[in-house]
Amino acid sequence: MSITLFELEEFPKRIAISKANDYQVNGIFFLDFSKPLKVIRWFGKVNNKFGIAVGLLVPALRLS
Repeated sequence: MSITLFELEEFPKRIAISKANDYQVNGIFFLDFSKPLKVIRWFGKVNNKFGIAVGLLVPALRLS
């Protein structure tokens, strides 16, 4: 799955993220770099301690 990162004039110090090629004004999500990333691992089942890294959970916040 690909994502698109945006810099918006209304929020000059934030980075917006979207699964689409553009964004909706009332549906903007920003990456939250003040919180750590979480690694999703697989070792017979999905967990966050053991196994092969298969994904990341990236903290995001929504401004409404």
